[in-house]
Amino acid sequence: MSRLSEEILNEYSNISEEAKLFVSKDLFLEGDIVNQVNELLEDELLSPNVKLVIYMTIKAELISYFSYCEIDKTDYFCKTDKELLMGLNKDIAQEVWETLSDNIRHKDKFGISKHTCPFCILFKKIREHTVLNFYQRYKRKRKVCENCEYAVSHKICENTNSDLYRIQNLMSLKVLNQIFSNDNLKFFIEEIERVVKLSYIEDSYYFCHPEENIEKGLVAIWKEYKRNPSNNKLYLYCEEENVLLTFKAFGNLITIETFEQGYSEG
Repeated sequence: MSRLSEEILNEYSNISEEAKLFVSKDLFLEGDIVNQVNELLEDELLSPNVKLVIYMTIKAELISYFSYCEIDKTDYFCKTDKELLMGLNKDIAQEVWETLSDNIRHKDKFGISKHTCPFCILFKKIREHTVLNFYQRYKRKRKVCENCEYAVSHKICENTNSDLYRIQNLMSLKVLNQIFSNDNLKFFIEEIERVVKLSYIEDSYYFCHPEENIEKGLVAIWKEYKRNPSNNKLYLYCEEENVLLTFKAFGNLITIETFEQGYSEG
């Protein structure tokens, strides 16, 4: 076991819970994730491409946090990787997101593996969509990692000179599997799915989420009911629909915390 992994195990009595708390508070509540991905959104709705970027950003942040910054965030997820995910056709990005989500939610995958990596899923799909005979498929399967664009920046994961090999050696699989437990990965996916884009126009709020299709939010006008700076919560009220929404974090990229219909004050 490496010196770094021993330090991590000695400092944290429950690594899995600490990882979840870090993501919930430091990344979502304090707004680090918001600041990093707002620039990607511009005037678009939240796309599957952005979801994949948020997912990989969370993982990179956790690796850096638990390694006491001995491992840089870019060693796991760099600008080139972000540009690759953002440049994907949205239908392909949606396929990758759905497969990733299914692997975690329904197949109970965990850790850093081909089942929990968007790039592994992406290049596996590219190989599967290529028309090849059985022998060609066998050969292509062995070379799929060589054709992976993630490997251009980080080297082939299983090679001893790769960034991932170094991360695993420094932090140990035991630590990484606790940080990226199935329960935690499910939590990350759920948090990302609850992200919405909020717009403020002439004293009124509008928000949208294409996957969940919150119809009331797309057509109704929301007014600020109150905000609580101490815990970064914003409350919006729609008089026409008699609905109160509670949001976590401020800015135009936030997460719905509660959605109360039939609300009445007091």
